[in-house]
Amino acid sequence: MGTASEAVSSTRSAAGEQLPGVREKMSAAQDKVSAAPGQLRRQAAGNPLAVGLIAVGVGWLAGSLLPASPAEERAAAKVKEAAAPAVTSAAKMPRPTSRTQPSRQPSRSRPQRPTPQRPSRTMTASSAHDVQDQAQAARGTVTGSHQ
Repeated sequence: MGTASEAVSSTRSAAGEQLPGVREKMSAAQDKVSAAPGQLRRQAAGNPLAVGLIAVGVGWLAGSLLPASPAEERAAAKVKEAAAPAVTSAAKMPRPTSRTQPSRQPSRSRPQRPTPQRPSRTMTASSAHDVQDQAQAARGTVTGSHQ
C-alpha cells in the first residue's frame, strides 16, 4: 500500500509543479482572445478592400446555403427557357480554325508559327447584338411576370 500512496504523492507533486505553467498559458490564451476584436478592427481599417471582399464572400456563402424561394425558381426557369435558343445557336456555330501565314523566306533565327484566325468584326458584332436582344427579351419576360 506504501507504493500506491507514494505514487499519489508524486502525481500531486508533479501536478503542483505544472500548475503555474498551465495558468500562465491559459492567461496568455485569454489575453489573445480578448485582443482579437481590436486587432481585427485595426487590420480592417488598414485594408478596406480586403474587408469588402470578405464581406462579399460571406454573403455569397450565406446566399448559397439558403434555399431558393418559389419566386426565384420561377424566374430562373423563365430565364433558362428564354436563353435556350441563344445557347443552342452558339453551340452550333463553327469554331474558327487556324490558318498559316503566306509563305515567306524562312528566317534563320526563328521558325514560322501559324497565326490563329480571329472572327471578323461583323460576325462578332452581330453575335453580340443577338445576345443583347435575347437578353432584353428575357428581361422583359421576367419583369413582365412581376407586374
